[in-house]
Amino acid sequence: MSTPTEKKKPLYKRWWFIVLAIAIIGGVAASMGGGDSADQTADQTASSDSTTAQQEIVAGISDVVTSGDFEIVVSGLGERTETIGDEYFQEEAQGEYIPVSLSLTNRGSESAYVSDGDIKLVSGETTYSSDTGAIMYADDAFAFEEINPGNTLSGTLYFDVPAGTEVDSLTFSGGLFDTDAVIKLN
Repeated sequence: MSTPTEKKKPLYKRWWFIVLAIAIIGGVAASMGGGDSADQTADQTASSDSTTAQQEIVAGISDVVTSGDFEIVVSGLGERTETIGDEYFQEEAQGEYIPVSLSLTNRGSESAYVSDGDIKLVSGETTYSSDTGAIMYADDAFAFEEINPGNTLSGTLYFDVPAGTEVDSLTFSGGLFDTDAVIKLN
């Protein structure tokens, strides 16, 4: 009498093979992105070193500061106001608007999006986002733009803060893994 032979599971149905396949796919996906990984690692290290060195220097209004592929220059703070717009079409602040005039230049080799959410106004330990609704009421406001390589976007962001708030600085993040640029405003 012969015993039935036990069928083995195919390799691709074994738990350890699935875990190994996911790890390999994840590693390949992480290393992709326009160049070999040795060049990317060198570029990221150089970028990180230059950004860290830049943050050690106190940047102020009119100084060029870099974060990721972007350069940012804050040209000044406008006069505080309680409304944005004209006599017919306007928005009222909850507190008061602080207008910040700035320019962003894409120094990368590909077009990139910049969002007003990448830029924060800082007062002590408190950070403020710009009022994205301001683009409807102010001619010079921007919220989310694509900037081609070498081009510069200039405009104003409007931050709705409590009346009388003293602001210290403005931070800008050029990308998810980039160190924030810090511009002192006083």
